[in-house]
Amino acid sequence: PHAKAWERLLHPDDKARSLETVASVRRGEVSYEMEFRMRHKDGHYVPILSRGFPVRLQAGGPIVRIIGTHFDLTPIKRSQQQTEKSNQLLAEVGKMAQVGGWELDPVSGVAVWSDELCRIHGVRAGTPMSVSVWLGFYQADSRMRLEAAIHRAAAERVPCDLELEFPAGAGITKWARIIGQPIVEDGKVILLRGAFQD
Repeated sequence: PHAKAWERLLHPDDKARSLETVASVRRGEVSYEMEFRMRHKDGHYVPILSRGFPVRLQAGGPIVRIIGTHFDLTPIKRSQQQTEKSNQLLAEVGKMAQVGGWELDPVSGVAVWSDELCRIHGVRAGTPMSVSVWLGFYQADSRMRLEAAIHRAAAERVPCDLELEFPAGAGITKWARIIGQPIVEDGKVILLRGAFQD
C-alpha cells in the first residue's frame, strides 16, 4: 500500500526513472540514492532526496522490503535558485560596469577569472588561467608593477590597489584598476581575491 501511494504522488516526469531505480534494488542492487518530486497535500510538488537499501532476512536470501528515508530539498533548492539569481545579477552588473573578478592561488600560480574579466581581455570564458599568462597581457612597466603587487600581497598580506595600462587590441591601450585582497587561513595566505575594472 505504501509503495502504491508513493507511486501515485510522484511527479509524472519523474515516475519512470524512479520506478526503474526501485526495480533495480529489487533485482539485487545494494542501495540507491535519487531525487524526485512528490505531490504535496496542497497540490504543489516538493523536491525529495531519497536514500534506501534492500532488507534480507538472511545473507543471499530474497529481498523482503526496502527501507529508506525521504529528505525535503525545498530549502536547499530555494537557496540554490537565490544563488543563481544573485550570480546572474552580479554577471549583468559586472558587464554593465565592466568589472570582473579574479582569484589567484599564490602557491600554484593558478588563477580563475570571471566571465566578464575574460571578455575584457578578449579570451573565451572558462579559459584556464595562470599568473604567468595573466602577466603576459601587460607591457613591461605594468607587468612588473602587477607582479610586485601580487608578490607583496602573498608574502606580506598587503592588499593591492593599482592602475595599469593594458593593450586592448587594434592598437588601443586601456587603463584598468586592479584591487586585490589576501585571504589568510592559519596565518598563511591561501588565496588572493579581487576585482578588475576597465
